[in-house]
Amino acid sequence: MTGKCIDNNDGSSPPDDSENPVDLPTGRLIRPLLLLALALLVPVIPFVLLGDDFEESARKLISREWTTVEQFALIAGVLSTDILLPIPSSAVSTYAGGVLGTWWGACASWLGMSAGSILGFTLARACGRPLASRMAGPDELVRMERVVVDYGMLAIVITRPLPVLAEACVLFTGATGFSWRRFLPPMLLANAAISLVYAVFGAYAFEHDAMPLAIAAALVGPVIVMLIVRRQMRRR
Repeated sequence: MTGKCIDNNDGSSPPDDSENPVDLPTGRLIRPLLLLALALLVPVIPFVLLGDDFEESARKLISREWTTVEQFALIAGVLSTDILLPIPSSAVSTYAGGVLGTWWGACASWLGMSAGSILGFTLARACGRPLASRMAGPDELVRMERVVVDYGMLAIVITRPLPVLAEACVLFTGATGFSWRRFLPPMLLANAAISLVYAVFGAYAFEHDAMPLAIAAALVGPVIVMLIVRRQMRRR
């Protein structure tokens, strides 16, 4: 025995897997999936933390007769916090169309979404990129910078229906000093179109006793589209 190692027939060494690490997208999926999970848990958390008393109060609150004005105000108010909280605006807007009808539902959705966008834009303009980066994430801002460079203020229209990306675009344009004159028209028009689409969807679902399915579709659908868009953005 000579102690020599036997070479492979082709003279090459076995491939080293460490040189070609598999690019797992798990880390990139964490934030949108957490947002989706939080959105699903929002109605559950108070019942878990506060127990039977809260459940009884919630039951009385739900069973009471809400006026159209109260429903309108509640929906608009919830949507106005979308820039700060993980509010599933697509699902809320669909619900608005179901309980308020197409036009009132669209108006409540448009008012709330626009108020939230204005709030985010104002905060980003006042506090700059550090706050925007903390709220949206530095990676999202970098992606939004490329989108805004390529599409200008049309980026607001493109990203409006997409969770995470919509908020990131609003915060980026505010943090980088875009003027109100450039920001408001595309934001208001995009919100009007989106609100009308979801309100029509919700009103149709309500008429056909399919509201739970419609709200679930409005909740999950935009997240799936957002993940696809983000994947395409990373490939550029």
